[in-house]
Amino acid sequence: MKKVILLLLVSLLFAQPKGNLFIVGGGKITSQLYKEFIKLAGGEKSKIIIIPIASEEPLESGKSREKAFKENGAENVEIVIFDKETADNDTNLAKFDDVKGVFFGGGDQNKITKALLGTKLLSKIKNIYNNG
Repeated sequence: MKKVILLLLVSLLFAQPKGNLFIVGGGKITSQLYKEFIKLAGGEKSKIIIIPIASEEPLESGKSREKAFKENGAENVEIVIFDKETADNDTNLAKFDDVKGVFFGGGDQNKITKALLGTKLLSKIKNIYNNG
C-alpha cells in the first residue's frame, strides 16, 4: 500500500500540473491557512469540495471543515462522502464539475487510497489538479 501511495505522489509531483498541492498535517489548521487555500483555489466564489473520509467521523469532520471554510470567506463549499463502491456514481462525479479546490481531511489516509484507486473520481481529481 505504501508503494501505491508513493507512486501516486510521485506521479502528481512530476506531471507538471498547473494546480497547487497544499499539504498541512499534524495540527490545527489556522484561519490564515484556510484563507490561503481559498486563494489558491481561485477565491471566495470558487467551488471547494471537502473529502473527510479518512476520519473516524466523516460527516462531523466534514461539517466542521465546511464551517471553517465558510467562516474564512469560502462561499461555495460541499462535503462529499463516498467509498470504493460509490466513488464513481453519477451524483458524486457531477459534484466535481467546476471544482477548483479539493480538501482531504485528516485521519487514516489509507481510507482515501482504498476508496479512490482505480476510479473515475480519482481521474477527475487529478484533472482538477493538472488543470489548475
